[in-house]
Amino acid sequence: IDFTDADLTNADLSGSKLTAYATSYSYVGGGDASIDFTGATLTNADLSDSELTADGTKDATIDFTEANLANADLSGSTLTAKAVGASTIDFTEAKLAHADLSGSKLTAHAGDFGNALIDFTDADLANADLSGSELSADTIVGLTSISPSPSPSSSPSSSPSPLLYFLQSSTDLEDST
Repeated sequence: IDFTDADLTNADLSGSKLTAYATSYSYVGGGDASIDFTGATLTNADLSDSELTADGTKDATIDFTEANLANADLSGSTLTAKAVGASTIDFTEAKLAHADLSGSKLTAHAGDFGNALIDFTDADLANADLSGSELSADTIVGLTSISPSPSPSSSPSSSPSPLLYFLQSSTDLEDST
């Protein structure tokens, strides 16, 4: 699903369900699923309680790289990238100033052949509200001064488990600009 460079300023997408499926098991040009908002303008957009799912047989990506989400409402939203290979939710260089992600759930889940990543590298998170949000992935980058919280149902295991962050307040974030 391609929203690259789309102008979705003030769009009301609340409660939307966007799902990108890839059913091909071919590793030559197939099996990838993506929802791509790269460079899109979502200023003041309402995506509250939305579900965005990229479900790939190879790789899965939900991409907000360089997107403008200033003042956007993603509260209560669920973003899920899952695949046998790499799974990524990418906010690299996204503008999230004053965005509301409270109560959101971001999950990247990869199978045995890839890494699960949530990436906020160089994102503008000034005054963004991530209170009550849950982030789960093998690797989470770009969020400073946040420490992983144990999952309520976690138990000791010999295999590594994905990182799980519960963000209690927007003050858990440090302005990275």
